[in-house]
Amino acid sequence: MTEQDRYEGQRPRLQIPRLRRETDNPPIILLSIDALRWDVTELLTWLFGSYADDFEQPEEPRTQGRWTAPSHGSMFTGVHPGDHRYVGARKPGDPSRPIHPELESIPKLLSRRGYKSSAIVSHTRILPEFGFGRGFDRFKLHKMAHDRWNTRETDARATVDQLIEWLDVDVGTSNVFYFAHLFDAHYPYYPPRSLHDGDSVDYDVIQQFTDLRPDNSDYLKLIESTDDPMDPQVLDEIKRYYGQSVDYIGSQLVRLFDRLETHDLYDDALIFITGDHGEEFGERGVYSHTSLYDENIRPAVLVKPPENTDWSVPTETDELDILPTIARAVGESPPSYCPGVPWQEDVPRRTRITERIDPDWYNVSIEEEGIKGIFTYPENFPDRPTERTVDRGPEYEEFYRLEAVREGNTDDHADSIDEDTKRRLREKAASFVTKKPIVDDSGLVAETDQETKEHLRQLGYF
Repeated sequence: MTEQDRYEGQRPRLQIPRLRRETDNPPIILLSIDALRWDVTELLTWLFGSYADDFEQPEEPRTQGRWTAPSHGSMFTGVHPGDHRYVGARKPGDPSRPIHPELESIPKLLSRRGYKSSAIVSHTRILPEFGFGRGFDRFKLHKMAHDRWNTRETDARATVDQLIEWLDVDVGTSNVFYFAHLFDAHYPYYPPRSLHDGDSVDYDVIQQFTDLRPDNSDYLKLIESTDDPMDPQVLDEIKRYYGQSVDYIGSQLVRLFDRLETHDLYDDALIFITGDHGEEFGERGVYSHTSLYDENIRPAVLVKPPENTDWSVPTETDELDILPTIARAVGESPPSYCPGVPWQEDVPRRTRITERIDPDWYNVSIEEEGIKGIFTYPENFPDRPTERTVDRGPEYEEFYRLEAVREGNTDDHADSIDEDTKRRLREKAASFVTKKPIVDDSGLVAETDQETKEHLRQLGYF
């Protein structure tokens, strides 16, 4: 039996009652796939079949955070991590403020429009205690813990099973929103059991990869190092496992699309498929989701607008745009403070900004007109650097031409970029870092429980 045949056999063909559609508001599906690089989109979509033509893929998407916690905070609120204030705990005992309650969020906005909202997540960093539950009617954790990864008890199949169950129960509900976070492609990269015989995965290779990865706890030390101890054969095998996991996710999403179609919801649905960040496999000697380089902050994004709409997805998309786009789709105005742009409008040329708020260093990426600067400042974790720190200037600077990066030249291109451009990017970085926060710090703290700390440790976060 081929993989294609195996996946075809998974498609449900039950005839069940359809959801009632009494409003012009679309069903909305937001699917976040952890660690989904831009260049693996075909692995995700090759099983979509006729559905593939319905999805648009922007060429230059950006995430506003470099890992799961801050990027999802931006996805839900439409503001940068330093503004929503949820940057996630990075060390045992670190307090982590939740998303500020004064900020609008997608489920809160939709609840005012009469949506029944449901969420299922597989990571302990995006739970209700951190502000992600506000506005949801259902919220379920299917944690993909390290010790369950190879058994796949709560993988993408289980997540889609839950979404299908909710869809079937919601018959008669006119407005629905579903959010799902799928973790299969994340480290430690165990491939799904349905794609191999149980003995064919070389767990020694996974352990070798883990042992050989450079320490990512100090950004400057990592990127200034010229030593990459990784075994190329080990890396090739790990990337193959990663690709199998992405492929498996695609096969499960087809099951969800089939069920949406059964309920007569698919055509009208607004569907977002997005990586919360990308993944680094040794480019510039960096691994995991560590830096503000393209491999990490240029995730795969696919969007299906509702049928017969008169807008399309722009080439340049930020995750900040998801909330404004959803707001406009249901007849709401985006929050005035939100820097994101609804894709129903013409998206102007804009400065692309991603920030990394961590206990080692603070980094901000500024992109304009095909040129990118990354500026590193001493940290003020969990806040942005102080104005006094910024006035002293960045500790380290990097400059890149995106066109050259796309062609595989990932060296620093500072020598080929004029001083006026570098000065402009530097000034914009300083202006962004020192701007007044959208909301002031209310002192809210969500303590990290011991189980969450252990789960993060197993995943390599500290």
